[in-house]
Amino acid sequence: MGFFDIFKVILFGIVEGLTEWIPVSNTAHLAVLGHYVNFDLYNASAMFRELLVASAALGAVVAAALLFLPGNSLIVVKSGQGKRVSRGRIMFWAVVTVSFLPTLLIGLIFAEDFSEFSFAPASLRNLKMIVVAMIVGGVLYIVSELRNRRISWLYETTEEIPYRVLLLAGLTQTVSFIPGSCRFGILILTLTALGARRACAVSAAVFLSIPSLFLSALWPILHHIGSANGMQVSFMLAAFIAAFFTSFFSLREIVRRLSRMELTRFGRYRIGFGILLLLFCIM
Repeated sequence: MGFFDIFKVILFGIVEGLTEWIPVSNTAHLAVLGHYVNFDLYNASAMFRELLVASAALGAVVAAALLFLPGNSLIVVKSGQGKRVSRGRIMFWAVVTVSFLPTLLIGLIFAEDFSEFSFAPASLRNLKMIVVAMIVGGVLYIVSELRNRRISWLYETTEEIPYRVLLLAGLTQTVSFIPGSCRFGILILTLTALGARRACAVSAAVFLSIPSLFLSALWPILHHIGSANGMQVSFMLAAFIAAFFTSFFSLREIVRRLSRMELTRFGRYRIGFGILLLLFCIM
């Protein structure tokens, strides 16, 4: 285990911790990083690639859960007579749970195939898919924001968003299996398109992301951890810690900025990233 290997794993975790919550596609950035960083263990083992990606994602989602869930009890709210069970919160979390079941099912069935397709350094087919997804996603961001400038918001707070809207938004997470798409960006895009003000759309997107991301990250670890050796486990731990602290110290600021910021600049970034990848990495 060399110093540069540890550095590469920490860099991997930092990139995941940031890009999981910025609408630019963490898959695209991790795939490109893994493709061009000379990391022998990552390049040689599909199982280790899956474990490393899952460990970094788990660190990011644990940080989000610690930041956002403690002040938002799952079922209990304070009232004038103390605490009471909130039917509204039970329904909210029930909808969140139902909305990510298709994503969970697809992930359980095709997890290894998606991991190999998205992150395998030996193949350029993933990069070609990323180019298309990044550019198309960027165009959708820009078109959506142009539309949003001409509409009146229907929902000002997360509590006002109807369950059917949350359910529909949560179901769109299945698109995140396409390399170069972005779970967080898809959720924000869908919620704003359905009438949620950007600030409450960003908050709702965090809550919708947490259970789906947690289970999709935990499953590969539970599935493969018994086959990992001590060095691989230490790399996984380093990626988890790096992603955790990156998300923990940046997520609140990211949410604050996204609540006031149009997705247009991220759309331009995605288009530029896709074009550069096409010019310098594929052609």
